[in-house]
Amino acid sequence: MSFEQIKAQFGRSFQRGDRVVCEGRVGTITGITYPHVRVRFDGQQISVPCDPRELQLYVPH
Repeated sequence: MSFEQIKAQFGRSFQRGDRVVCEGRVGTITGITYPHVRVRFDGQQISVPCDPRELQLYVPH
């Protein structure tokens, strides 16, 4: 279970600590539970699995 597998399978490159957006919510990548990326959304204490195809790197405006 690794970020390299996510990149090979989905063509998406992420790493622990990246800030991302999924379905309009902003969070931080905490790890991998292949084939999902685990994200702790802002204001939450527990990370949840997210489909890597639905994640976008967060770019603050």
